[in-house]
Amino acid sequence: MDDDELNTALRAYSEAWRRYVSSPASLGVEPVLPARARAAVNKLRAEAVRVPDPGGPLSNYSDALTAWAAANHPRIDSNEVSRHIVDKLIFDHR
Repeated sequence: MDDDELNTALRAYSEAWRRYVSSPASLGVEPVLPARARAAVNKLRAEAVRVPDPGGPLSNYSDALTAWAAANHPRIDSNEVSRHIVDKLIFDHR
């Protein structure tokens, strides 16, 4: 899956999730990220985990990950990168 396809899948998933949690009538099935997109996210996380932690507050590591994503995967929306890649790595890094 290329970055454009992943970006489209992540945006669709995020929008479906927002609709799911914001509507009291949305008692349907919880949105699930498609298997190909999950695999692509896992691949990006494996790349991102190699970004060195510059030390200091966690925000420094977050900034380093965000800069890595912007330089290496600029076609993926930065909000989606934060939601699916950076936030997970920051949480795991604590």
